[in-house]
Amino acid sequence: MVQSIFVRALLCVCFVVLAVSVSGGTKAQSPDVSVDAPASWVRVQDYDPASLDGKPTNGPAYLLISRQRLHDDKTEDYYTRYVTKITDISDAEDASQITISFDPTYERLTLHHLRVVRGGVVQNRLDLDDFELLRQESEADRLIFNGDVTASAILKDVRVGDIIDYAFTIHGKNPVFYGHISDRVSLDYSVPVGKYFVLFDLPNDREYQMAGYGGAADPIVEEGDGRKRLTWDQAMLPGRRVDDDRPQWHHAYGFYEISDQPDWETLGRLYTPFYAVPDDISADLAAEIERIAAAHETPEARVREALSFVQRNVRYLAINVGPGGYAPRDPSLVFEQRFGDCKDKTVLLTTMLARMGITATPLLVDTDIHEQFRRELPSAYTFDHVITQVMLDDKTYWLDPTKNDQTGGLSNLQQSDYGAGLLITDQNGGLAEFPGQEQPSGVSVVDTFDVVKEPGTVFFTTEAVYWGNRADGVLQTIANKGIEGLQANFLEYYQANYPTIAALEPMEAVRDDEAGTLKVTMQYRIPEAWSIDEDDGEQRFPAWPYEVSSLLPDADLVPRSTPLDLAWPRKADHELRFIVDEDWSFSDEDISLDNAVFSYSKVGRFKDSVYTEKYKYTGKKDFADPADLKQFNADAEKADDEDGVQLYQPGPDTASADETDIAQLLENVAYVMLAGLFVFIIFVFVKAVAVDAGWRADAVYYPVSLIKFIVLSVSTFGAYSFFWSFKNWQWVRDGEGTDVWPFWRALFSIFTNFSLFSRIAHEGPDGGSKPLQYLFAPAAFVIMINESVSNAADRVDSIPDWVLFLFVLSMLVTIPFVRHTNSFNAENPSVIARNSEFTWHSWVAVGIGVIAWPMVVIGTFFID
Repeated sequence: MVQSIFVRALLCVCFVVLAVSVSGGTKAQSPDVSVDAPASWVRVQDYDPASLDGKPTNGPAYLLISRQRLHDDKTEDYYTRYVTKITDISDAEDASQITISFDPTYERLTLHHLRVVRGGVVQNRLDLDDFELLRQESEADRLIFNGDVTASAILKDVRVGDIIDYAFTIHGKNPVFYGHISDRVSLDYSVPVGKYFVLFDLPNDREYQMAGYGGAADPIVEEGDGRKRLTWDQAMLPGRRVDDDRPQWHHAYGFYEISDQPDWETLGRLYTPFYAVPDDISADLAAEIERIAAAHETPEARVREALSFVQRNVRYLAINVGPGGYAPRDPSLVFEQRFGDCKDKTVLLTTMLARMGITATPLLVDTDIHEQFRRELPSAYTFDHVITQVMLDDKTYWLDPTKNDQTGGLSNLQQSDYGAGLLITDQNGGLAEFPGQEQPSGVSVVDTFDVVKEPGTVFFTTEAVYWGNRADGVLQTIANKGIEGLQANFLEYYQANYPTIAALEPMEAVRDDEAGTLKVTMQYRIPEAWSIDEDDGEQRFPAWPYEVSSLLPDADLVPRSTPLDLAWPRKADHELRFIVDEDWSFSDEDISLDNAVFSYSKVGRFKDSVYTEKYKYTGKKDFADPADLKQFNADAEKADDEDGVQLYQPGPDTASADETDIAQLLENVAYVMLAGLFVFIIFVFVKAVAVDAGWRADAVYYPVSLIKFIVLSVSTFGAYSFFWSFKNWQWVRDGEGTDVWPFWRALFSIFTNFSLFSRIAHEGPDGGSKPLQYLFAPAAFVIMINESVSNAADRVDSIPDWVLFLFVLSMLVTIPFVRHTNSFNAENPSVIARNSEFTWHSWVAVGIGVIAWPMVVIGTFFID
């Protein structure tokens, strides 16, 4: 009780001091701030003004940083000096703002000097009237008030090239740590430093543990006058570049620490007097304890109710002023005022349990680096949180009374999972390790989408089962905003992907304390759910396993030499169900990824008109080692690629998917057939070149019946005209002895037809056919135009596809010349008969035409 009275009195003094000295911001005319020369133990350092000239400094150039600390059992002096050079006007803003923070409840500030050196001339700028004391609670948003004040001054008239030099000492030691000495100092910076000097001045009357981390250099050790002095004098620190997103426990920058505590157990005993259960408690607190004991028979039930009472009825508020930052307040006072921080709420809980015969022990933990604190020296500054260890029978529970009222019984509520902590006890103390729960926190979601109930609309039902911290977080939202507020949050989230979504029923939330779960059910209707793809006209509906998606780590593709920090623990199951009809089809999917950091699986199945995809994600640890990153990155990218479902169906203005596929198939087959026909024609051409060799000399030009000419021209889409032209030019070469190349004449027939048609028109009795002698040029011109337009139709979209059939017009204007050729071969009917026979080559060409023509017509006129 004496201790609690002392703490209460000290807190009152603290608030009085704060109210007088810093309310609203005042001039630094205060007993807590003074001006004086450095103490004699300080080693004043020189610096080189040009040491960092021409070097990239990423801001003001730090010419000198000096940190010197004097430690004793009841006093501590922290001397600091900064010398910076303004290399760019953009640096002047930060460098000209002098800010020094301290706790006036047990500390005071001495300013030594504030100088501006310009062109080698020293200007003394130190004036207490220029400093203001400001109360700045940087953690007020977390309901933590530490009582620190900041002495602040802004230098005027600062120019490029100026050197700003200031030094100060903060005197004082938190009474909680009287008799205990520990300290740590960073020995690296991210920017270059011209000179860095560090001094620890310690009483040489005890053993110290000392250790360096992150490649920190060992100090020079001096002993004399009953003191031990450790110094580091480093010149031209280059500035260390390190990877981003490192775990906080990773020592990327070098630092050094000392401690006079021989082990963790000894340190735990140091705190024991502050956390002891008091002999006397208030009547109101005693009555509450009696109520809990009477209402619950088993120790488990009593522990659960006491924890729930502290979580539910004592709000979190930390007043870490002076000793209050490390010592808890009296539990009766906490019970009466109904607010407190982790220390206060822990002692209240341990007191309530002790009165019911249940042993509970406070446990110091580090919420940032968890169990990794064990790699460092025993120090009171290691920890930032206190929880409670409760042992019942053979089970150990790790309870955090600062959490909001939790879901579940003692066996399945979310327990603290910091890996290890320091027991505050004078018996069987030391470090305690606690493994994580099998399912510490997570969610299992089933989303059902009915896409056939109403055309164009999707009905969406979601069921989510939360446990652990996830359940507690949702319950807290309900407590703050109501079930309507939670439903509004979810609706807003879904609207990002489904703008037309609307709730069908009020949200249902069912809490199961026996199972430690919270089940939330929501029903929605999504009208106009399908989006239309502008390219192919298909309708699409997407869905994502958002609970798993949100946990998937981003692939860190940049090579790194340090671990990558990851959020953990993480666990989620998410199932997507799609109610469709018998027209739909899906393929099975089985994907499994497993590495040192996480496991991921996706299983897709289609049965009884329901397609289901089940996703599962489990995080294994809170960081990825550099050696793990290659597999980690590959798996993270693959998981991201596999994430989600996209349903497709034909658009409202297009043919069905099956009709489109069939039409496309027909068109493709037609093109294949045409290609085959072209190859076959070449083959026939080669074979047919010599077929008429036995009777060619008896013919004049190349006579052929009109029926064969028309049938083969149509079957071969006009290609037979090329053969007919070739045979006629062949006769010109062989019959007349003219030096021509029949193949090339036929290939360029759109130009050579003028000559061929003229020759045929002038052949025969009486000087040939007079009408054809007038018509040969127009006929050849029509063929040339038709062929040119047909060729352009494949390359110019504005030309309609039907022009491909203009070859029929070319065939028609050629028929008069075929008939005239037959007329002047009338004396040799056997030649005409032989050329007019339908050989096997002819019948194959006809067969290909019969198959190809319907496909070409469908592809041209019925497929867009």
